[in-house]
This record gives sequence, C-alpha cells and structure tokens, in this order.
Amino acid sequence: MRTRMLITASLALALGVALAPAAQARNDTPPDNRWFITGMASYPIDTGASDNDGWGGFLGIAKPFTDYFGLELNYQQYAVKMYDVPINQKLLGLDALIFMHRGTWNPYLQLGIGYTRMDFDSYTNRFGTQPGGDDNGAFGTFGFGVIWRVASYFDIRADLRYNGTFNDFVETEQPLGNFVASVGIAIPFGSPPQAAPPPPPPPTPIADTDGDGVPDNLDQCPGTPSGVSVNSQGCPLDDDGDGVPNYLDRCPNTPAGADVDVNGCVIQAVIDLPRTHFQFNSTELTAEDQEALDNAAATLNKYPEINVLVAGYTDSIGSEAYNLKLSRGRADSVKDYLVAHGVDADRLTTKGFGEADPVAPNRINGHDNPAGRAKNRRVELHVLNGDDM
Repeated sequence: MRTRMLITASLALALGVALAPAAQARNDTPPDNRWFITGMASYPIDTGASDNDGWGGFLGIAKPFTDYFGLELNYQQYAVKMYDVPINQKLLGLDALIFMHRGTWNPYLQLGIGYTRMDFDSYTNRFGTQPGGDDNGAFGTFGFGVIWRVASYFDIRADLRYNGTFNDFVETEQPLGNFVASVGIAIPFGSPPQAAPPPPPPPTPIADTDGDGVPDNLDQCPGTPSGVSVNSQGCPLDDDGDGVPNYLDRCPNTPAGADVDVNGCVIQAVIDLPRTHFQFNSTELTAEDQEALDNAAATLNKYPEINVLVAGYTDSIGSEAYNLKLSRGRADSVKDYLVAHGVDADRLTTKGFGEADPVAPNRINGHDNPAGRAKNRRVELHVLNGDDM
C-alpha cells in the first residue's frame, strides 16, 4: 500500500514538473504573490542507509516576493530508521523558493537550511539493548516541486526534497540524510491577483475621402480637388487672402481688402467678358458665352452691393438704327442669363450702343477685318455706383 502511494505521488510530481512549461505557454493567469500556507503528507523514501518507518507531515508558510523568488518557513516531522536506529525526526527550516514559471502551473526549486531534533527510543542491536536519547543539529535541504493553481483560493502542491544533517549523529557517528516525497494543498490568503484587461482595440482609422491629408472629421473643406495644397483645416491655400484659393486664382498677390471677381482679380470699372462675342446678326448666347457669364454671375452674387450697366455692341455692318436695336437685344440676353443665375434684376440696367466704341478695327486699309468685327460684337458689364442706376 505504501509503495503504491509513493509511486502515485512521485508520478504526479514528475508529471506536473514536465507539463508546467507547456501549460504555462498557453496560460494567462497572472503570477500570484500572496502569502500562502501549505499542509502536506510526507513519506520518507527508503535508501540504503534509511528505511521508512511511517508517514509524516509538512506545514509551511511562504511569501513570493517577486515573480521568481520567495521564502518559506516550514516544519517537518516523520519517522525513519537510520542504520537500524529508529528515529523520530523534527525539522524547522527556512527555504528559498526559486520559481521557473508563474501562473496556473508554478514549478520551483528549493534550497534551505534549518534546525533538526532527533529522538530515538531504546533499541537492540548486535551489541545488545541500547538506551533511548536525542540529538540535534543543523541541516540543509534541496529539491524541487510544483504548485498547481486549481482555484483562486486553493492549490495542489507536491515536492521531493532531500534533508541532510551537517553534523554526525551521535548514535551512528555519521551524518543523517533522507529523501522525502510530499503531496498536499496550499491555501493562499488575501485578494487574488487580477488578470490584466485585454488591450483596447486599435482606433478605427478616420477616412480622408478627398485624399488631401486631412481626415474627414477635421476637414472643413471636403471635396478638395486632387493635388491641391491645403491648410490644416483641409481648405485650399489662399496666400493673398482674397477668398479665391491659389489653384483658382488668376491674379495672385491681390492687394489686401480689394474686391475681386471669382478669378481672384480686382474688379475694374468694366467686368471683362472675354468670351462673350455673338455670331453675326445674332442675340443668342453660345456655350462659350455662357461659361463667361457663369463667372460674372458668381462675382455679382459675391458682391451684392455692386450695380452694373449691361452694354451691348455690334460691328459696323448694317444701319445705325438696326445695330442699336441688335445691341440692345444682346444686352437683354445677357441680363436674362444673369438673372436666371441668381443676380437681382434691379441691379442690372441694359443699354444698346450699336457700333459705337469699337475695340478693334472693322476694316483695315479699306478691306473687311472679320477678326476685328467679331471682337466688336460684344457685351460689357460696366460697374456703377448707386447714383448711376
């Protein structure tokens, strides 16, 4: 029976030490550095000089001071027969516990010193009956074991240690030593360690829809065209501060405070409509005319205090009366377009000037000049102050 118990305890101890590293690798239990008390049943192992003479016990109190080192004060008692002398041995020791892993499985090495008292009854040997007595002295211990965390307040512990005296036993005139296998429970006390909370998930990247380098939650100007330089708010740069971003500004370095059109250019007395030139004998706006008028409408809507005279012109072909009527029709076409694009009609006055004030010669050296006549078939926006309306 004793042999089976010893084999079972030894196998459990060996298996625990062998499996501890693998278990530790997949274990997320934090190291437990609480005080704990241990109670184990001990069984001395028969050797050539020592015979088991009964079960014993182990009581200890221990404190891990770091994740890999602790101290334990313990008391052991067991009965053995050393060199045919029956001994009841009591040991008080202080052990260093050196942990190899911490967590659910806690394998450790132990190394310690202590004091032992050995009581022996009378016995008979080849010299006859010998009286009982006692002896004491210092001893050292070393061994290994494992603590298995079953629950936060309950551990199973097993170890194998060697206890050996430093001085000779008076009865045998030799130092005494024996191996002891122990198995039992350990009870920690105090608040158990808490597993570290899982790290928070990484923040969700904030989109930058227009790709200007400023995330959408900070972008005050979404939809910036690709490749346009922007400030920290995601708005296109406007170096001269005229309200027209650099990539649209055709007149950079405009003076501070100047009124500018949608192209960033200072508004003159005449708002130029460079592409608003009508076909011969026509008041119909072409696609190019409408593009120019879109910019003019934007400028007028930007500055609602500006009033304008819409002036129409023709080339020199035709009678003066007909050209006055034709030029007035061209001015009306432009006004209607501007009103349709948000400009208040009360700000616009139309007038036809016929073939007056040509901007290019209608004839050169007595010959017709088609290019000049095309430039004269135009409409101009003349900026007025309030009294001129």
